[in-house]
Formats: sequence, C-alpha cells, structure tokens
Amino acid sequence: MFYVTENELRGAYNREHFSSYTLPEDAKLTPSARQFLIDFHIDFNEGYGAACGNADTSAHDPAAAAARAEDALASFYDDIAVLGARLRMLGRNALGIENDIAHVCDTLGTLWQNHTDLGGLLSEREAADEALAVPVLPPLSAAVHPLYYEMALLEAELARTQRFWAQAAGEMTAEGHASVDAWAQSVTRCRACLATCLEKVAGEARHG
Repeated sequence: MFYVTENELRGAYNREHFSSYTLPEDAKLTPSARQFLIDFHIDFNEGYGAACGNADTSAHDPAAAAARAEDALASFYDDIAVLGARLRMLGRNALGIENDIAHVCDTLGTLWQNHTDLGGLLSEREAADEALAVPVLPPLSAAVHPLYYEMALLEAELARTQRFWAQAAGEMTAEGHASVDAWAQSVTRCRACLATCLEKVAGEARHG
C-alpha cells in the first residue's frame, strides 16, 4: 500500500485540470490530499484503489517507494502544520475564557507548526496511562460560548487525522514512523484536555 499526497494531486492538477480522480491500485489518500479533492469539487473514490489487472510497477520499485515515503513524510508535516495553526487560533480565541486550554493549544500548535521534535513532550508512562473517551459534545444552547463548538470540531479533526497517520506510519521510513509516534503522544494529551473542558461545560449547561 502507498499514499497519494496533496503535492502529487496539485502537480497533476496544475499540468491538466480534472473533474474526477480514481485512486491507483492499492493506494490511499492522505487527509490533506482528500481535502484538496473536496475543495476543488473533484469526484473521487473513497478508501483503497481497486485492483485493475495492471499493477502499478512504481509501487514495487525501491527508488519509487523511497520517493513516495519521503513525500508521505512531507505530507504528514503539512498536515500537522495546518492543525498547529488551527490549535493556535483556538488558543487565541480561548484567552480569557479557558486560559489553561489557551496555553496548551498555543504551546502544542507552535511546536507542530515548527515541526519540532515532540518526543520529549510526554513520558512513556504518561502516554501509556492516558485513555481517551468519546468527548461529551456541548448542547445547543445560547448559554454555551461558541468557543466550545469550535473546540469539539477541532477535537474531531485531531481524532480523524491521528487515526489516519497511525495507520500510515507502518508504510513510512523509520524517521517518519518515529515522527508520527511522537506527534501522536502530543495529540493524545491535547485531546484529553479538550475532552475534559467539553465535559465540564456540558455539565454546567445541564445544571443551568
């Protein structure tokens, strides 16, 4: 299996515009590649590319496989940079409302945008002990600040991206695998903070 990245799609689209896209055999879209197709209103098939009888020989070419692994790592860094920017925006919006969350989001967001080595953020014990529950969603209420709906949206996006790269890491280089693992630890910490905050505000809304 290999991954089609946003950079590949942009390059192909710049050479010749297209309105539909079919995944190659045994391929999967990265989150940013999928978002590119959605943004440009390009029809595409979900999941893995279907076998078509003529295997893509580049998937079995060591040089091509190495290039794809490198491109996948670059796409991973693109994804976490975008999420880092969104985290920092959430942190800015949270100032004066949820100051603890604001500082966590700004710290992690800055690290992600700078592609900083994240391995030291959490110890192995912290990473192993932290179990994530499904976050409590804020109820529809005029008394609930819009910040918390933004928080729930970002938590869901973090969860989806974390799941994708956890699966994709097995097909990446050792460097890429280590980067994804380290980043996933910081995501777990961030999602736990967001979930705690969402549970608190949902409880407050229920009790008036």
